[in-house]
Amino acid sequence: QKEYKKDLENEIKGKGMEVSMDTLEIQRAKKASEIVSQKEYKKDLETEIIGRGMQVGPYTPEIQRVKRASEIASQKMYKGEAEKMLCNYSAVLDTPEMERIKSTQKNISSV
Repeated sequence: QKEYKKDLENEIKGKGMEVSMDTLEIQRAKKASEIVSQKEYKKDLETEIIGRGMQVGPYTPEIQRVKRASEIASQKMYKGEAEKMLCNYSAVLDTPEMERIKSTQKNISSV
């Protein structure tokens, strides 16, 4: 028994149980930890990086030039269409109804 106690004290006591890194439970725990860290990384990426982009103010010279060019083109198109439409219309002579209204207004104003 004395030899057994010596062996116990020298060899076994205090070493604990050795666990291999290849057991299924340890592999599962590592995988779960990786998944959690990936989710946290993606969440940080979405909140911090995505959507910020480059912010451009509406008063940069290039944007003002484009707006002005667009306005000029729009005005030219409007004037061109107006000139085309003018030739489609002609002055209308007074209709009988308009003549009746004018005569009624003259009669009222003379009173």
